[in-house]
Amino acid sequence: MAGGDAGDAGGFFSASSEPVWYGDVDIGDIPADVPLSASGIMNIVSVAPDYNTNVFVGHFDVSGFGVSTVNGIGFQVLEDFSQMGTGRFRIFYLVGNFEGFLFEIDGLNVTRNWSYFYNPNFGDFGSLNVSVSGPGGGTAVHVLSEAERLSIGSIDTFGMGVTPQESIPVTGDSEIYFDNLSYSLLASEERYVPIPTLGFWGLLLLGCSLIFLVASRTDHRPKARL
Repeated sequence: MAGGDAGDAGGFFSASSEPVWYGDVDIGDIPADVPLSASGIMNIVSVAPDYNTNVFVGHFDVSGFGVSTVNGIGFQVLEDFSQMGTGRFRIFYLVGNFEGFLFEIDGLNVTRNWSYFYNPNFGDFGSLNVSVSGPGGGTAVHVLSEAERLSIGSIDTFGMGVTPQESIPVTGDSEIYFDNLSYSLLASEERYVPIPTLGFWGLLLLGCSLIFLVASRTDHRPKARL
């Protein structure tokens, strides 16, 4: 369960003027025309009364992660301006350098299932499906605009972090944990290894080797392995 136990990712998040992130940088360089998905569970354990920042979860480009920009695909957890520090948070989609409101969740110490699926082949420019369970959660499908699609660069990391903001002072933090993480990687390319053509003497030598191997195996019973 995501709650600060061993194996959880996350911790305390607060506003920052510098890029702050944690993630897997070995997922390959994924272009914008490849579908992406991720899922897991999330638990927001606590929040300070003056918490004011954007915590994102998703696939992103480390080189494009800067002040007020992420260049990612996923979702964000933001404070609720009208009820800061109460356990109410807004969920925003994140596509390239664009974001938008999806729904508002409510409650601390609630284990929530979440997932997202980026489909670059939906409609003209693609779509992003985001789901978060629990009070106030739901499922929303955002259809990408041309500008959103063009803002997606090459993705090379999956993880979480804080979107740096120059205009927001350092404020209180929120304790958020993620567990049971599953996310897309770039599929490995198949490698073709050509088999050399064997002449007469090569075939004869291979045949003799196979005969010797069969003759030398006198016990074909399976062996137990400790």
